[in-house]
Amino acid sequence: MKYVFIVLGLIFLFVAIAWFYDRTISGGSFFNGNPAPGQRPLPIRDIVIASAAMLAGILFGAIYAQLSTAKEDVNGWSLIPVALSSPQLVKSLFASPIVFAVVYVAAQTQPDPVIGAFVAFQNGFFCDTVLRNRRESA
Repeated sequence: MKYVFIVLGLIFLFVAIAWFYDRTISGGSFFNGNPAPGQRPLPIRDIVIASAAMLAGILFGAIYAQLSTAKEDVNGWSLIPVALSSPQLVKSLFASPIVFAVVYVAAQTQPDPVIGAFVAFQNGFFCDTVLRNRRESA
């Protein structure tokens, strides 16, 4: 059952980023079903790069969280299954695309795929930290 939420989170992550790119870059032509003449096509490559970078950031952030709470020396590879089953990972999968959209729009003066991938990775990595600090302060 726990993998259902991970799969739903992955689908949400990809669809949210695709919708964001459609609205900001393509002018909303893909999801509306009627592409306007002269509109830029949906940048599938940029969406895949940003999604993969965000997913990698989320995974590395979850592994880092596990490493920072470990009491003894552990093998990093053994933490991957633990990180994949953590509730923080699922929360990050749902929260990261929303935060990514806000940050990317603020930095949209240079819509470069490399910048987008960097922002996506950084957002995914720190999303769990932000959510955890928010929960502890509440």
